[in-house]
Amino acid sequence: MDPAAARFATTQAPPAGARWPLGLAAILAATTLAGGAATSQAKTYILSPNDESEILVRTDRSGLLSFAGHRHVIRAEDFAGKIEMSPDGRPAYVELSIVAASLRVIDDDLDSSKVVQVQEAMETSVLEVEHFPRITFESIEIERLDDDDRYKIQGTLTLHGVSRQLELRATISQEGNGPKLVAEVEVKQKDYDIDRVSGGMGAVKVKEEVKLSFTLLGVEQLATDGDGTAPDRPHVEYQDD
Repeated sequence: MDPAAARFATTQAPPAGARWPLGLAAILAATTLAGGAATSQAKTYILSPNDESEILVRTDRSGLLSFAGHRHVIRAEDFAGKIEMSPDGRPAYVELSIVAASLRVIDDDLDSSKVVQVQEAMETSVLEVEHFPRITFESIEIERLDDDDRYKIQGTLTLHGVSRQLELRATISQEGNGPKLVAEVEVKQKDYDIDRVSGGMGAVKVKEEVKLSFTLLGVEQLATDGDGTAPDRPHVEYQDD
């Protein structure tokens, strides 16, 4: 029983041997149950591009699309997802979907013609975005590692049409009115059937590993059920172009 409800029931108890009228007893019971439901309610926070959220792909000089020995930084411009927080304030579920065609090369050390070349190769030869329009991640299990908001997130990453289990080491902390997730992980192209490309007639080889980094700030999703309670875990709706 909610502490406040317990105090109310104690201080307002009827005299010994007496009983509450049936109608009043029902009201008290309903109030207690409603209070318990409210305090045990999970919250869902929406992830989307904003000033505090960013998804980046980083490569080394011999990394993905590293033509002419350049490092590259690629940013996701369009994504959606959610973080579900349990009543005790810990993350219970994470889901993310990235529009593959929204990945943009943002190198500041390449001329515009080179940027166009890298962008086209990424979309057509590497990610094949027309055939595999989305990159998704869905958590399976989340385990707290210590008292500093560090978590191990076991989940499924689907990239280039291939789904594989992936482990994220993430920091998930409260920032403002929502949770903030920060994580970085390496993935291997061969694990997702991505062809290794090279530039300069093969002089610059493509490295297997690329780094994905996430900085995601959640915005609370308000309850939409008719009774005012939080809805069951919703699957984010993604609209294809």
